[in-house]
Amino acid sequence: MDGIKKMSVTWTEEDLINFSKRRKQIVSRLKCKQCGIEFFAPESENRKFCSLKCAYDNPERIAINPKDRGNTNCENCKKEFKINTTSGKARFCSRKCSNYFIGKITLPINRAKRISTKTDTRKCIFCGGEFRCWSGNKKKYCSIKCASMGMDRKLNVSAYLKTMRENPQNTYSRCKRGWRRIGDKRIYFRSRMEANYARYLEFSGVKWEYESKTFWFSGIKRGVVSYTPDFFIPDKNIFIETKGWMDDKSRTKIKRMAKYHPDVKLIIVDYKTYKSIERQVGQIVPGWEK
Repeated sequence: MDGIKKMSVTWTEEDLINFSKRRKQIVSRLKCKQCGIEFFAPESENRKFCSLKCAYDNPERIAINPKDRGNTNCENCKKEFKINTTSGKARFCSRKCSNYFIGKITLPINRAKRISTKTDTRKCIFCGGEFRCWSGNKKKYCSIKCASMGMDRKLNVSAYLKTMRENPQNTYSRCKRGWRRIGDKRIYFRSRMEANYARYLEFSGVKWEYESKTFWFSGIKRGVVSYTPDFFIPDKNIFIETKGWMDDKSRTKIKRMAKYHPDVKLIIVDYKTYKSIERQVGQIVPGWEK
């Protein structure tokens, strides 16, 4: 049997037998009805075309037309539309009409169940448009857009920024992150755990520096490209990182730190170690936060 050359591959009768054994079914030589190119396919598939393109281009191919299920009128907007559901039943032309129509039915029912809760009609203090809300609600605006442009929001933001500039210590007095004065240093700590560990170092008489050096990972263009440890102990030339929760980004930082800066000694103080220090010296360290 002569070989057939297709896609730079020459098939012989021996190759056809071996291919049939690998497929564990009888593979025969067929001829495409559209382009006339010979191809190989299992007999069980009963194929007539070598590719989907030839199958779609063939004029004898039977086109499958969608079933016509008729038209109906939308219960909300009353417009006529074509039914596309397989069941042949449709009430609304779109999801928007469906939500609007069902909402008009369910809203009076829900309000009837909550007799004690009344609704009020109010006027938006920004755009002047009317809107309805529950009487117990303190809404002043009809939308989030109007609320973001409202004057009282601008005044609150201005007052907050002014207070932070004048007295930053008072601004973060009840927050986990904020400014703390430890010894003769006034530092903005990112967590209560960092501040307490700094107090522990100060109480132990250890000289420390907070976020004094940043290590860069050369060649890294995506993800974590640098790392700044929390504390640096100059006397022992070690870096300390307090980590209450180890997420994927933190793991990547530590792995890349060990790979790109293997000569730097880094100690990780996890939450278990921190709680152990708190049980030992938490009651005697001045200013310890709980």
